[in-house]
Amino acid sequence: MSLEIEIEYYNELLPELLKEHGEGKFVIIKWRELLGVFDTNDEAYGAGLNAYGVVSFLLRPIREVEPILVFRQVPVGYVYPRR
Repeated sequence: MSLEIEIEYYNELLPELLKEHGEGKFVIIKWRELLGVFDTNDEAYGAGLNAYGVVSFLLRPIREVEPILVFRQVPVGYVYPRR
């Protein structure tokens, strides 16, 4: 379920998307096809489901800079039951 083609196409379109729509809108991309630009995540998701069904497609907000996500490592161990 790789979205490499869609992500690559999004990156190619990004300057134009920012110029025409600004940040904060959402896009749906399948293969190298831009389905549309939507005001909300829910609108975009619904349009993607209607167009493509339950398959993978890229739903992404238009952003000039992508946030950096940091996941902290949480120690996980076996918890012995009380006796």
